[in-house]
Amino acid sequence: MLDLISSRNEAFQAYVSMIDSKYSLYILKLQQLSLIFHLMDYLKGNTESELNVMK
Repeated sequence: MLDLISSRNEAFQAYVSMIDSKYSLYILKLQQLSLIFHLMDYLKGNTESELNVMK
């Protein structure tokens, strides 16, 4: 009985670890998207200011 409980605990811990890894990947992807949007806004702002200088 103890072996069954132990093996189920190990399986559960592996499942929790997998979910934690997936969550970490999603957080990293969200951070990347956020940085890309900030960069796009920055570049868009620079382009608009350069166009205003040319006028």
